[in-house]
Amino acid sequence: MKGIKGKPADWTYENFLGRQEGIYIGGTDEVGRGSWGGNLCVCAAVFHPSAEVTLEKLRDSKKYTAADREKLVELFTKNYINKGLLHVAYADIDPVTIENGNLNELNLLGFSRAFQELKKIARFDKIIIDGDIKCGDDDFPWLDDSPGCLGTRVMTLVKADEQSITVATASIFAKVRHDRQMIELDKLYPAYGFASHVGYGTEAHREAILKHGSIPGVHRSNFLRNLRKEGVLQ
Repeated sequence: MKGIKGKPADWTYENFLGRQEGIYIGGTDEVGRGSWGGNLCVCAAVFHPSAEVTLEKLRDSKKYTAADREKLVELFTKNYINKGLLHVAYADIDPVTIENGNLNELNLLGFSRAFQELKKIARFDKIIIDGDIKCGDDDFPWLDDSPGCLGTRVMTLVKADEQSITVATASIFAKVRHDRQMIELDKLYPAYGFASHVGYGTEAHREAILKHGSIPGVHRSNFLRNLRKEGVLQ
């Protein structure tokens, strides 16, 4: 994990929302939004307000190698989840749903589902959402008020995965979940190279689709429209 540049994530936004006063701050991020195939994977996470992340220079998932992300998940599990200092939950939006829906709305649906799963196992009072998606308290009516938890309870933050420790953690867990799913797809469809491109539109992925065709239920047909425009895919 050496050689990663840039300012690390910290607790600035969590503290702004009241973490130091004992407010539980949840964070969420997604992986796979622009992928040609596979699920949109969302993770929601919440740390206990007393938790201190001793990792040096925590960054968002894209800054790490796959091996480093796996090590981080192992470390977080051992030192935080197993001690009750961190809880995570997931939601997946499948390719068929993505084909037939609005991606921004499905993003919000994924965030909501992940937080509802998290709500089953952990407390959180306010939440930070990665991105510039337009949403607010009304989009999460099940987000309970807590004593002393007044005002806006939903913060959307562009590049939150680079700034918030909670969202950066959710980003890492979401990415590991997504890539593990791609490895399983690779076992089922070895000719497509899912373990390498993890569903994204690389040249190798393009060539595999042109040679073998798209996989119903795996590839998102609406994401392959450019190949159809080129006349190389039916």
